[in-house]
Amino acid sequence: MRFVRPSRVEGTLFAPPSKSMMVRAVLAAALSKDGCEIKNPSSSQDALVALRAADKLGAGVEWGNRAIRIQGREIRPGRLDCGESGLCIRLLCAMAPLAGGKTILSGRGSLRRRPLGGIEEPLAELGVDCKTSAGYLPVVLCGALRGGHVRVDASTTSQFLSGLLMALPLCGEDSLIEVSRLHSIPYVRMTLELCAHFGISIAANQDCTRFEIHGRQRYRAGCYYVEGDFSGAAFMLVAGAVAGSVSVKRLDSGSLQADRAILDALVLAGARIEEGQGLVSVEANPLRGFSFDASDCPDLFPPLVALACSCSGTTEITGVGRLRHKESDRARALVEEFSKLGASIEIKGDRMRVSGGILEGGTVDSHDDHRIAMACAIGALRSRNGVKIRGPECVSKSYPDFFEDLGEIGVESS
Repeated sequence: MRFVRPSRVEGTLFAPPSKSMMVRAVLAAALSKDGCEIKNPSSSQDALVALRAADKLGAGVEWGNRAIRIQGREIRPGRLDCGESGLCIRLLCAMAPLAGGKTILSGRGSLRRRPLGGIEEPLAELGVDCKTSAGYLPVVLCGALRGGHVRVDASTTSQFLSGLLMALPLCGEDSLIEVSRLHSIPYVRMTLELCAHFGISIAANQDCTRFEIHGRQRYRAGCYYVEGDFSGAAFMLVAGAVAGSVSVKRLDSGSLQADRAILDALVLAGARIEEGQGLVSVEANPLRGFSFDASDCPDLFPPLVALACSCSGTTEITGVGRLRHKESDRARALVEEFSKLGASIEIKGDRMRVSGGILEGGTVDSHDDHRIAMACAIGALRSRNGVKIRGPECVSKSYPDFFEDLGEIGVESS
């Protein structure tokens, strides 16, 4: 249990490293025959899962606090534990079959409840026999991935598509991927950017629905710097907007990260923002309700709800359908837990409406979801009585130092 008290915030922090880019970089390095040094590494649970997976795939992993060195080798089949990382398992469903043979992917906790359907048919078209347990873990992969023409439905997630984009350049044949119902275009562009950094060439059309990939390419490693994470920093920036002033370093204003859109939402809400030279500063100002489409950045829903509770009037956020299969059913969890604190939230179709007002506070459950725990902590800052959070340790999935960083800017918690 963690009790977060009403607090005024002020100070400067470093953004946590992006776990999303860290995971991609680790697995790309494992596919390279060269040595790769990853600087500014993430220590999140998902990043640790990726590093263990790289080791199991046969790569040499040397751990350090400021950098991690990965020596890629010929990958091998086997058993891979993906922990609770949806990103890892979906990337590995495409990448592990490069080894041929039989690979079993497992996981635990919330990952066991997350659907993995939609991967069997595309993998079969590429020479891999894939079996799931009615669309859930475990996943059993047999056979070697080959290139070819494949169609992918990306309506639920783009992560499996990202895995194919990373794996198919290593196949002996050229490939063509046609994509339907893609929502998270920014995440796909992040993958393309990372592949280009490692020397992989992929031709994509403007809306990322068609990819032409030459086979027999090679990952070339070297050095990769993990940029700051807008997903985690979003909570600190919202804290500044609702309860004082916060500056966050190591945020690239030109980043392709989908959650960079938090800056647009803060402007719409009326917060004061300054950007420049890797620093973003946000200062409290009278806040107003706003309308925002989070379909391409669903991970922003939790900090946006915390922001909306401090805005006058009503805020409307679109994209609720993207929240059903995260670590929790985030739509339901946000309504349930913020209602306990006195918020007025309703969902109609794909839209969430939040009526602003002072939160009373109370006791909430994290649902073992890192973003729900962080959102409730930010909600506590302007509450009357503070917020007690059950299961706060889940923040380690993406932002292990979250509560310590809150303390650095003046938040009282215990």
